[in-house]
Amino acid sequence: ARAGHGGALLLCLDDAMAEIERALLLLREVNSYKWHDELLDTGDEYELIRFIDRNVHPTYLRLVEGVFAPMAKIVAHFSRADRMAGTQGLDVWAIVQELSSGPFRLLTESYRHTVRNGIAHGGITYGHFEIRYRDKKGNEEIIGTPEMVRLCDDLLDTCNGLAAAIKVFSITHQAK
Repeated sequence: ARAGHGGALLLCLDDAMAEIERALLLLREVNSYKWHDELLDTGDEYELIRFIDRNVHPTYLRLVEGVFAPMAKIVAHFSRADRMAGTQGLDVWAIVQELSSGPFRLLTESYRHTVRNGIAHGGITYGHFEIRYRDKKGNEEIIGTPEMVRLCDDLLDTCNGLAAAIKVFSITHQAK
């Protein structure tokens, strides 16, 4: 977003504060999970798949819906405002579309639409050290099991970065 949006950003944050506070609580919970950034034993494929099914998939979905979407929505809102485009209808798909081709594309690298929809709607097939995600439209994406764990960790890092940016902005602008 261009310089000079400080006041508008403060208003936007104020309007979204309840959602952001929920996102920060969820983020704190996810950050407390012991399995982040650890090397997993990938020798036992069955145990790794169970771990992904019980831990990684629900965490990835919660991060997308409960943390990434509300925080990245603020960035997408001002990206659209800078282009004089409408700022309504910013669901997670529209947020990612807005940010993926501009200077904020790094924020979207750990979001996979087909993976998100496969997890949310039961379109998951486990294979030999890989997982096939399928959305309602029949789109598919195959990801290796260790890569899915890494994707979730990367999304957590992105969410932590967004949270830090929002906190720093809020702190530096609250006294003004």
